[in-house]
Amino acid sequence: MESQIQLIPVKDLIPTPDNPRKKLNPKAACIAELAESIKAMGVLQPVLARPHPTRKGKFDLRAGERRLIASKVAGLEKIPAIVRELSDKEAREITVTENLQREDLHPLEEAAGIQMLLDDGWTYDQVANQLGKGRQWVARRASITKLSDNWRKVMLKDDSPFVAWSASHLEAIAVYPKNIQDELFDAIHEVKWKVEEWASATLQDLRNWLGDLMHLLRCAPWQIEDKELLPNTPSCLNCKKRSGCQPDLFDDEEPAPENAKISKTDRCLDPQCWEAKLNAWLSAKHDELKEKHGNVLLISDSYESTSPFAAFKNRVVLPHWNWTRCKKAEKGALPGLVVAGDNPGKVVLYCRPPMSNSSAASQSRKGAGPGPDGVKTLKERREALDKSRRKIVIGKIIEDLDARLKLPAAEIVPFLQFCNAPSLAAAFGMDFKNDALTWGTLDYGQTWENRKPADCWNRYRALSREDAMLMDAETYKCVLPILRKRLCCLRDGNYSEKDAQVELSSICGALGLNLKEMQSEAVGEKPDPKSWAKLNADGTPKTATKKKADKKKTRQQKAA
Repeated sequence: MESQIQLIPVKDLIPTPDNPRKKLNPKAACIAELAESIKAMGVLQPVLARPHPTRKGKFDLRAGERRLIASKVAGLEKIPAIVRELSDKEAREITVTENLQREDLHPLEEAAGIQMLLDDGWTYDQVANQLGKGRQWVARRASITKLSDNWRKVMLKDDSPFVAWSASHLEAIAVYPKNIQDELFDAIHEVKWKVEEWASATLQDLRNWLGDLMHLLRCAPWQIEDKELLPNTPSCLNCKKRSGCQPDLFDDEEPAPENAKISKTDRCLDPQCWEAKLNAWLSAKHDELKEKHGNVLLISDSYESTSPFAAFKNRVVLPHWNWTRCKKAEKGALPGLVVAGDNPGKVVLYCRPPMSNSSAASQSRKGAGPGPDGVKTLKERREALDKSRRKIVIGKIIEDLDARLKLPAAEIVPFLQFCNAPSLAAAFGMDFKNDALTWGTLDYGQTWENRKPADCWNRYRALSREDAMLMDAETYKCVLPILRKRLCCLRDGNYSEKDAQVELSSICGALGLNLKEMQSEAVGEKPDPKSWAKLNADGTPKTATKKKADKKKTRQQKAA
């Protein structure tokens, strides 16, 4: 590869268009400093060029664009250049590798350069050796080229809000399909305070959030080899949008064992496809159960999530507090299919909606035992005492809840750590008669006719994080009266101990209260009567039973 140093007019040096580095600003401070140095000492290191392949008499600049621009600013007409005969591939490799050695290179420019080398036939190992990096580093940095246009544009802005993000942040986003990347972008840019919050997010914060989008393939309820589950979609096993197909991009990715199709850590990277397949599988499962049993209850098994998947959006789904497990012989018993909550697709054999008070009383009496007329069995006494203790616990919860209703929104904010206020409002509704709300879509004296449509959206986007927290607190206060009504129904209604425990546990969890502690206090206030130790299961005194046994023994002896 012959080369020679020549003095070339700056007007004849044409910067190569395939330089991954973004366009340099002649007015940048770094250019001004270099120009002053060149004025004082000249160009100490020649630039690298080759005869231009298409423009006779011109030169294709392959390395040294900063020196060329600074020389123009300094007023030089000619600069020294090493001129070599280079093929297009050799020229491109020199430009890319020279730029990749710079410390101030933007991650997107660095990724573009690495990808150029890979496109030219370099292997990950060859690029790693050239740059003195590891193979995994090369694979991850090259993945940044897969960022969606929205993310690329915002990251290249001089005033980008995400200027504090590292290249690793971009690598964490780039592993997902572009439609998922854009969903994340839209979610973050929805309101101003979210942008501020995510701009300061650590890499671990971002990974934790993105981790919720992934699904372990070994937990899929359908067969991962099934290519007929969703039309025009490959099976999970043959899909490239999973972590097992790009293990260099994940720290915890394990290789698949020889006798297994996927590894334990293999995850789906396309949550939209996952949800579509889950909907298709749930529909097929529902049809299968319906054909076998005639009817199926659609149920949720989670307090937080009562919204069903899309396949059952317009169907009645029983929230978890509104159904109970039962025996097949019980009235109203049906198979239940979980279509909302933590375990979609789980089949519950068998369950039923809650019984009316009269039915519950009848069912309770059937299992109460052979108590004599007018005498309560020990089980009935125990149930009555448990109900009395439950009323004490509910009274304590209502007392705490009433105290919260009197607090201003700012003092409610600490309680938001125990629940998601908008989710509570979506699940239970809000009491708008409560005067807690100070915000709304209309200001005092305004109507929809005299408010400009843009006003609401401008107000929405300008919300600070503090404003949003206060609005959550006010929403929370409007849900509390609804929870209070539920507690009153629980206190006065005829619920089974199991159903009552589930409801109380959920409400206390949302309020941040210690249910076990309150139940212990209730036991202290209402202890078991000592007299129960002297009773039989049917409620009769143990002494009476002994007398009957003695009389029977005496009769048997006389007869003998």
